[in-house]
Amino acid sequence: MCKKLCALFSAVCVVSAIAGLGVNASSGLRTADQTLTEINGSVQWEDGSFAANGSVITESDAGGGIRTAAVFDKQQILIEAEDGCSFKVNEVSAGTADGSYVINRKYSPSFEIPYNEWMQFGYFNVYPDRIFTIEVKKDDGSKLSAAEAQEAVSLYSVDVKNHIPDYYKDYIKEKAEAVNNLQENPDAFSFIFITDIHLQHNTKHFIPLIKELINNCGINDVLGGGDWVTAWLTDADGKQGLRDDYDELTDLFEGIPLIKTIGNHDWAWGSQNQYSLTEDEAYDWFYKDDIEKSGAVRNDNGDPTTYFYKDDAENKVRYISLNDMDYEVNVDENGLVQDGMNKTWYYTMSDEQIEWLKNTALKLPDNDWDCVIFSHLAIWNTTEAGYNCDVVELRDDVRAVVEGFKTKTGDFADYKGDFIGWFSGHSHSDDMLYYSDNGSFVNVISDGDTTVSSEPGISREMNTVNEQSFQVVTVDKSNKRVYCTRIGAGDDRCFNY
Repeated sequence: MCKKLCALFSAVCVVSAIAGLGVNASSGLRTADQTLTEINGSVQWEDGSFAANGSVITESDAGGGIRTAAVFDKQQILIEAEDGCSFKVNEVSAGTADGSYVINRKYSPSFEIPYNEWMQFGYFNVYPDRIFTIEVKKDDGSKLSAAEAQEAVSLYSVDVKNHIPDYYKDYIKEKAEAVNNLQENPDAFSFIFITDIHLQHNTKHFIPLIKELINNCGINDVLGGGDWVTAWLTDADGKQGLRDDYDELTDLFEGIPLIKTIGNHDWAWGSQNQYSLTEDEAYDWFYKDDIEKSGAVRNDNGDPTTYFYKDDAENKVRYISLNDMDYEVNVDENGLVQDGMNKTWYYTMSDEQIEWLKNTALKLPDNDWDCVIFSHLAIWNTTEAGYNCDVVELRDDVRAVVEGFKTKTGDFADYKGDFIGWFSGHSHSDDMLYYSDNGSFVNVISDGDTTVSSEPGISREMNTVNEQSFQVVTVDKSNKRVYCTRIGAGDDRCFNY
């Protein structure tokens, strides 16, 4: 196997294998870091000059060279350039007859992954079915020989399940200490809420950060707010791409106490999102393992429904996962939607789910217990949502259930325990908003962990601590106080319940 690395006013590098151990890199000795594997030893540089002309990488007038290209067999690579040199990465299609390569991203370029930018270091997601090019240059414009190119750039494959970038190491320790300080009361506990990961539009450093917090803060549960993938793939490879992304997520979260909800991007695929998973497929692919491993409780009849609750007996808290896209889709044998209903755009909760929430999930064991609800969408009504969809009509019904439980009025007079808050994502913004008409409970809307935010004041700069965004939620039960400690982009928040 070989990998194309072409040089601007410099050289062409061919990666023929993925192998080797650590070497001296520009940012320091990497030998002791077992989460990085050096791949320079399998790189062969050959003289030549190439440049990107619009969306096509072609041989430039400055000289000729041999260019070959293949794939990396890893999820992510780290590239570091020595002082005085820079590199650029592009994801390209197979070469054309004239030897050119067309820049062509597998996933939407609207997400801010730093392709086609001159850099000194950076992490890049790579896919085994795609071609990547790396152009290298000297910053002063002087010629770079093949031998010099060998020393100018260090390349590593990254163990994304365990590698913490240098810029996060002190930061995450400080965040863990801050969370521990909030847990001073004996009945205080923390959980993690992460939402809108959009896996292939993510710098994929959230897993080792979560592990660091779990190990240092005594965290029992991680809640996931949906949109794990984007699923906007072509008709031809859409369903397999969706399956591949789910499999990668399963591998990444191995050993992490995760409970999920599902988002609108997790269902559909195709050039116009005209294909959709069935309810059974979504359950089998997405929920089954986590539900069975966690001991979560589904609806009473045992159907593979995509809503459930999970109890943390140690902290006496119940986590209730609701599904905003709770309806059957009529699809043919290929998954093509037959009746125009598509879960990417159409959201609703079934009457059955609302009854389950009222009559099963909210019936806590005793008054020492509290509960948390999480879903993909906020608990909007029609006015607050700003657009018309059936989910906002049902939200008033769901809101009435939660308000009744919180205030212990009407049908809920004999219910036990308290309601901590509702956590959601979807909007890619960072607000904490009180949606309850009587002010009885709080809905916390979190920014997505993906690399795009709709919040103007939030910077999402790659290769900095702002590239990820999720939160550690600490509940002080004795003082009825909730602290949301931001990891990455966004602000810390707190409220009473």
